Amino acid sequence: MKHHLLREWHFLRTQHYAIALLLCSFLLSVFAVFTGLNEVSSQRQTIERLKQADVEDRSKMQAKYDDPGYLAYYSFHLTYAEPSNLAFAALGERDLYPWKHRIRMLALEGQIYESDTQNAELAQVGKIDFAFLVSALVPLFTVSRFNCE
Repeated sequence: MKHHLLREWHFLRTQHYAIALLLCSFLLSVFAVFTGLNEVSSQRQTIERLKQADVEDRSKMQAKYDDPGYLAYYSFHLTYAEPSNLAFAALGERDLYPWKHRIRMLALEGQIYESDTQNAELAQVGKIDFAFLVSALVPLFTVSRFNCE
């Protein structure tokens, strides 16, 4: 086992393009994880701000209406999908589909398909997250490594 590892290490040291490809993939991985962590942090901060705004909105509506039916029907209800612990690696379609929503019982059916995308052009391109890197770029690096030999 040790002999095989030493042989591979020697092979790697002699192939400068392989080192360059490994360095590029490492830098892209760091970038993908960093931007994923920033996006998850931003989404969690947004959820916390929305929770505070929801409490204020509900207190205003409770002061306005006494009837529980009116409160349920006319007040906004916050719904959100908290990002998972591994969301930094694969954000998935959180940029396309709504992960936060303020809905009212009034006209509920029309609110189901509303989107909260902030920039539709960026949503078409997608995000360079770690899952994209592993599924799309690593095979390209692997193919180019074997084609250069």
